[in-house]
Amino acid sequence: MSKTNYQKITLEDKEPLIKERHRMTAILENVYRRIADEKYDFTETDFSKQYLGKCGTYFAYLKSTGKDVSVDALLKLWGRLNIEHQTCASAISRTDRAFNKQMLTEWAELYSELSNDVFTELK
Repeated sequence: MSKTNYQKITLEDKEPLIKERHRMTAILENVYRRIADEKYDFTETDFSKQYLGKCGTYFAYLKSTGKDVSVDALLKLWGRLNIEHQTCASAISRTDRAFNKQMLTEWAELYSELSNDVFTELK
């Protein structure tokens, strides 16, 4: 019988993968935080369901386990951010109030920026 040689994996070998997972989680956390800053009473459960298209505990699961976000969830997030951007952008022309125009403009810019950040990760 031949001996099976197993390669010892060191922490340095895992470091790029760990950094990648932390980067993806950081991107999701940034998107969540920035949306939560704009929306009253917006929770991680809301984010998981409405933006990631997953169950209410999905975002918490990703953060606690360090697991990779699914491509499906990233695509849904990107799509939802685009819809939010388009909704705000089209509403700007339908309002006459300066305050509403300003808020809608800020939200449209926010959603566009977040959408671009997520799209960059999908490449």
